[in-house]
Amino acid sequence: MDDPDGQTPAESPRLVIDDPEPVGPLKALVQGRVWNAIILWLILANTVSMALYRPTEPPDSAHNASLEQVEFVFMVCFTIEMVLKLVALQASYFSDGWNCLDFVIVTSGYLTYLPGHLTGNVKTSVFRTIRVLRPLRSIGMMPGVRLLIDALIMALPGLGT
Repeated sequence: MDDPDGQTPAESPRLVIDDPEPVGPLKALVQGRVWNAIILWLILANTVSMALYRPTEPPDSAHNASLEQVEFVFMVCFTIEMVLKLVALQASYFSDGWNCLDFVIVTSGYLTYLPGHLTGNVKTSVFRTIRVLRPLRSIGMMPGVRLLIDALIMALPGLGT
């Protein structure tokens, strides 16, 4: 049956609200090579700064305190990345395991700033330890390595039988 404008229902333009692949310049930005290169360099620099931390010195020593300030700057950068990806990819953001890992790492970074009575019996050092997973994010940015890791993870259940 034809619509009043002469088009059949299959030809009528329609608005798709639940588009699983949102498009736009923001999505192109966060999935672009330049963006990934910048994030990869941030991860590398953050890894170096974490390696420079001196656990034998008090956390409030000048050296470690300055590294904590640098860590906060990295956390803000990674938060901006995560929020931009969440906006660009919407619900499909969480369909990628690497994004889920990123979400856990970034959000746990903020838990270290909560007062002790809000974190219960969990010491904030536990949340700080999760930051060492950040270099794993770089694996997700290299397609060949990512494919290899994804295949390995998918094969793990079969190894247990």
